[in-house]
Parts: sequence; C-alpha cells; structure tokens
Amino acid sequence: AATARAAAKHEHEETMRSKLGELTTEVGALAAVLKHDTRYKQVSHATHQLAALVQSIQAGLHAKPPVRALQALPALADRLDDELLKEAFAPLRAKGGAQALATAPTLAELAARFKDVAAAGRVAALVPDAAPGLWGHALAAATSALTLRAAESGHTAASTALAVADGALLRGDLRGAVAAVRALEGAPARAASGWLEAAERRLLLQTMLTVATAESTIATAALAPF
Repeated sequence: AATARAAAKHEHEETMRSKLGELTTEVGALAAVLKHDTRYKQVSHATHQLAALVQSIQAGLHAKPPVRALQALPALADRLDDELLKEAFAPLRAKGGAQALATAPTLAELAARFKDVAAAGRVAALVPDAAPGLWGHALAAATSALTLRAAESGHTAASTALAVADGALLRGDLRGAVAAVRALEGAPARAASGWLEAAERRLLLQTMLTVATAESTIATAALAPF
C-alpha cells in the first residue's frame, strides 16, 4: 500500500511538473507576442508621426517650416532606433539647431539675394591687390561695369564660378549653386560668405527631409504585411 501511494505521489508530481512546464512555455510565448505587438504599435505610431511631420515641414519649405516639427524629429529617430535618421537629425539636437534651419531663406529668396552677391563678387575679384581700399573698390566697380559681359562669359575665375551658380539657381539646383560658390577664393569668397552660410542651411534642411522621406517610406512599407 505504501509503495502504491509513493508511486501515485510521484506520478502526480511528474504530471504537475509537466503542466507547469507547458504553462511556462505558453506564458513565455504570450509575453513574446505581447512584446512584439507593443513594439509594433510603438514603431507604427512613430512611423506615422514621422510621415506627418515630414509632410508638414515640406509644406512649409516655400515659406518657413514649423520649428516644433523640426524639434520633434530627433526623438522620433530614437523611438524608431534608426541610425540613419539619428545621424541625419543630429544638427537638430544642437542648441538652436532647429531654429537655425527653420529660419533658413527659401530657394526663391536665395536666388533673389544672389544677384547682389554675384555683383559684389565680380567687383571683389577685380580689386587690385595694391589698392584694396575705397579707391580700389571704386576702380573695380567701374571696371566690372565696363567688362560685365566679358566677366559673365568667364573673364575671371570668380565670374565663371558665379555664372555657374546663377545658372544652377535658375534651374532650382541649390546643391550645384552651393558647390560653385564654395569654389570661390579670396575676396570673392568673402563677399559671398553670408549668402553661402544661408544657402548651406537651406541645403542641409532639404537633404535632411530627403533622408526622412525615404526612411519614412521604407518604414511604412515594412509595416504593411502586419
């Protein structure tokens, strides 16, 4: 009788252990599903937020994009754990970074300002090294006015670069215009430095949005099967 009771007790313990093991497996599977579901919802929400913010910023590109929209982008990159977005939005993490990009001139404003910049650059290129003062600038301005057509067709290295930049702006190619102005040296480069700084801010914003749009599209497509 004692042996039978011991055997029954052992069998009961084995059954309980087996059921406990099955329950543990089921709980683990459920936890994994819940974790995946929670992560999916987090990623889905962040992805849709990113798409909405990018759309909002792009809508303001012809004017000035919302500062708050720009400020929210780095946190979304963290939530998505997207290394490319983290790198692209790094300038926005700096103090005043979002404000600096939000106030960058539009392409139309940059193109309008460039006319004066190009004129100043052509004059600066013709200032004699021996007469850098007021007289030198006056002489250069007169020379520039008399040789404007020649300057526009490549009279100096500076005028060539400025003409290339002007043509790029007419095509809406800000990247090409910035590359041409970056090639300037000496006095013409100094004359165009303010414009170049503003143009580089606008170009950075455009590049940032291009990356964000691409990553948003990829992330949205990845969610589709679910």
